[in-house]
Amino acid sequence: AMDTDFNTKYRSGNEASKEIIFSLVTSNINFDNANGGFRDYFRVNISDNTVGVYSSKDIFTAANSNDDLRGKSWFKDASGAYICTKFDVDKAYNNPLIHLTEIKLIRAESAAELGQNLAKATDDLNEIKVRAGVPELTTPPAVTIINESRRERYIELYFENNRLHELKREAIKDNPNLLIRGVIWNCPGMVCQLPDSELKGNPDMLPNPQGGCN
Repeated sequence: AMDTDFNTKYRSGNEASKEIIFSLVTSNINFDNANGGFRDYFRVNISDNTVGVYSSKDIFTAANSNDDLRGKSWFKDASGAYICTKFDVDKAYNNPLIHLTEIKLIRAESAAELGQNLAKATDDLNEIKVRAGVPELTTPPAVTIINESRRERYIELYFENNRLHELKREAIKDNPNLLIRGVIWNCPGMVCQLPDSELKGNPDMLPNPQGGCN
């Protein structure tokens, strides 16, 4: 079932969240804090109000439109530098990798792509929107469901290592000329590079293609 609060799965652990399907669990913060390495890239350093990775203005604007509660809870404007506070957890952090929100967004978009069961797709979207304080959809056409599913995914799954994969998926499906930060979505440099330690340790291992993204 969906959590009443969209923060629960990030800030309260598996024992409190109803919508986590699979997560990486920190059993003891003193001896097993593996998820802290992920969290600390994004968590605000309270001593100087900085973070390791800043958000974009685009997500800040999107999440704060229509009086979206996620914008107020997850993002703040620090004098023109945009910070995501979604993972501001001081205690042991359990990292949710698959949760019901994403499953509902997959079901809604795929239903619209197939032109089937649009009423259920709309219900899935509205459950997420209502929780975030965003106006509901009323009998939307399939194209609106697709666009809204992608928009909700952009906000709900922000900083969950999802966005680049989604942009590539959308490019293959709808827009082969899609640019990501000014470069074509499938340029060789978009491929994750293998670490030097691995390449040096195995002379038969070849590096992934590089470049082409300038």
